[in-house]
Amino acid sequence: TKDERLDGAIQKSFDFLVMLAAPIIIGLIVLAKPIINLIGGKEYLTASTISIHNYAIAAPQVLMILALGVGVTFLPMIFSGILTVINKQKSQILPMIIITALNILLNIIFIPRYSYFASAIITITTETIILVWWFLLSRKLLHFRLSFKVIPKAILAGLITGLVLYFLKSTDVLLTALAQPSTAARFY
Repeated sequence: TKDERLDGAIQKSFDFLVMLAAPIIIGLIVLAKPIINLIGGKEYLTASTISIHNYAIAAPQVLMILALGVGVTFLPMIFSGILTVINKQKSQILPMIIITALNILLNIIFIPRYSYFASAIITITTETIILVWWFLLSRKLLHFRLSFKVIPKAILAGLITGLVLYFLKSTDVLLTALAQPSTAARFY
């Protein structure tokens, strides 16, 4: 028989990761340029610019794309963990081999033409495939219900975070906080 606590545990895990991912995604999108500037310097903001269909793409735009990958990287952990707990981790091997081969193949095909932009898109695509595969496999084996009601709330929280960061990004306060690892420790 099914333990009814399982649905609650999966839902709480899902809700937590979605609420965590949304502000991180939006924050990375809003702060992509200052982050690249902080890490690589001002010259790196445009040094690696490529043109795709007359649209200039540089490191900040790629970071924005990869930011979307945060959610599709966080969420499969729930379902992978579930499969491991019920001793079905072997069911993850073949899909991972297929997805890895797909990732490598797509990179070989598209990176020569579209450079690191292709790699970012391919990464998100294959991570999304992993998320969907693990979710469907976990649900097939455990028959759990999952509500997606948290997603609009998470997006709202993310947008509020993004708005605050947008107005703070031009101040030295935010960049100083990002540059100082000890700053985070002060908040705990």
